[in-house]
Amino acid sequence: MAEVVLTIVDTAGIQDYIFGSNRLRENIGASYLVKQAAGAWVCDMLPVPNNILDKKKCAIDAGKQIVTSDLAAELVYAGGGNAVILFRSPDEARTFARDLSRKVLIEAPGLEIVIVHSAPFEWPSAAKILPDQVKKLYDGRLAQKKRTRQATLTPLLGLGVTAECAATGLVASHFIEDPTPRFVSDEIRAKSKISGTAKNKLKADFASADPQGQFDFSDELDHLSRTGGEESYIAVVHIDGNDVGALFVNCGKDATNDRDYINRLRLLSDSLKQASDRAIIEMLKQLASPSHLMKREKKTEGDEDVWELKEALPKFVTEDRRVETQRKQIVLYADDKEKNPNPKPYWPVIPLVYGGDDLTFVCNGQLGLSLATICMKEFTAQTRKLLGNPVYTGAGVGIVKVHYPFRRAYDLSASLATSAKKMLRAKGMEEVRQASALDWHISSTGLSGDLGAIRSREYTVLIPDGAHKKKSGSLLMRPLWLSHEKENRWREEWRTWRNFNHLVGEFNFARQWAGRRNKLKALREALRVGEPAVEEFRKTYLRGGESELPQPEGAQSNQDLRNKSWVDDRCIYFDVIEAMDHHFLLEESSNAGNDSAK
Repeated sequence: MAEVVLTIVDTAGIQDYIFGSNRLRENIGASYLVKQAAGAWVCDMLPVPNNILDKKKCAIDAGKQIVTSDLAAELVYAGGGNAVILFRSPDEARTFARDLSRKVLIEAPGLEIVIVHSAPFEWPSAAKILPDQVKKLYDGRLAQKKRTRQATLTPLLGLGVTAECAATGLVASHFIEDPTPRFVSDEIRAKSKISGTAKNKLKADFASADPQGQFDFSDELDHLSRTGGEESYIAVVHIDGNDVGALFVNCGKDATNDRDYINRLRLLSDSLKQASDRAIIEMLKQLASPSHLMKREKKTEGDEDVWELKEALPKFVTEDRRVETQRKQIVLYADDKEKNPNPKPYWPVIPLVYGGDDLTFVCNGQLGLSLATICMKEFTAQTRKLLGNPVYTGAGVGIVKVHYPFRRAYDLSASLATSAKKMLRAKGMEEVRQASALDWHISSTGLSGDLGAIRSREYTVLIPDGAHKKKSGSLLMRPLWLSHEKENRWREEWRTWRNFNHLVGEFNFARQWAGRRNKLKALREALRVGEPAVEEFRKTYLRGGESELPQPEGAQSNQDLRNKSWVDDRCIYFDVIEAMDHHFLLEESSNAGNDSAK
């Protein structure tokens, strides 16, 4: 046995750091710096000899162990914004903390890291003690430091005549000209300076989705949201793994000894990273599928190449019920040849946070819901494959105007993810572990109040409840169930992603609804009043064989749902009508059954 010191490195306040600017290039650069601070820089600062195979990738040599190989330091794992390390002595741990802190202060100003050390302890021991040591540090000193952290004691905001950084409000200490001339703080300069390297890292991480190198990642929000007359909305998508903390705790409970615990931690951390990366790769592959993405034919020799996404035509709308309405199209932005002699079309999505159980990306506003569900399903499928047990997720999609404050858009998406998980928890803890759920909000202006207040004010109506009585009802179908471990569980639910997709397809493509915006507007206003108004709508607008509204499945038999616009105190159609113009169908769903877990 020998004495070792346990050290934990954690990044703090990363949401403020990554999303604190409305310039996408700075968000991309900030995301890269966060990954470096808890990854490659950790490996680079470790004393030698250590167990690192590749510093840039944080690759670990599992055969090298701190006791048997006489290492100065052993990286247990690094991922998800934190790292756990064993050091041979307190001096080596303190030197590492000093060197890493200095590097972060110089190369990522404004980013906060928290480093804590245990007291030296004998290890390995006959008993299993490492899980308790890790938990003690996380719940004790690390939690306390994060609660009381402050980047600087009292920041000096300037002397005499100073300029202010528009993004951070701090004193501007640099003048930069790219992309526009402006005064910026140290923090913004560091993010902007590293953005080119960060974009190259994005391309390398997801190269397998584009093996021929046809596409590029943009660093301008406008390039995601509009070309010409397209809608000027973006979607900020936040996906969070359900009950992942319990997985890390159970690594300690289920391990037979300390070395087994380390191996389990590494497997879990690596598997979450791989699942996150593969989920984004699958999302990009589906975007680039020939069934969706195609190059428009040149009309003349001088024309530039134009790539466009075309919406999927739902299979559930049969030929005899369909009209050939114009499917939505999204033209991928590309630089003009005067600016770039070899322009590539830009992906309509930018991953900002990935590599763990948290995923955040920003994309074209119409793609937010579809891309979120693709990513969620693939993450669950990959964790099932890598870990043997799937990790389900809760997700929030904030759809906002392109120049809406980016931090507020992220906060909205995070609140929506919490709302989705709240629905799962209302059913019991097992539902959190066995199902995924999705929530969203579309804001055409700004938000006044928190999410709960907005929904109470704008989406609550009085609906009939027996003779001369009314009760409060919600216009919201959301949050939606996305997938569930037990397939037969779907028979009890109608608020599912599959039903939502089906109803959007019906309203967009079925003969009685396609292109009839005034009719849909009238239905939306009738829904605000309740069933009697919907009955009046039927008499006015639905004639002959078109007397029924599109029918969802689940909860009750189709006969029980027929000609109803509400189920209990929830409206079936309002969310669908509101989201139609902001939802781009990428999945050719049918209305038979519901999605089961992948």
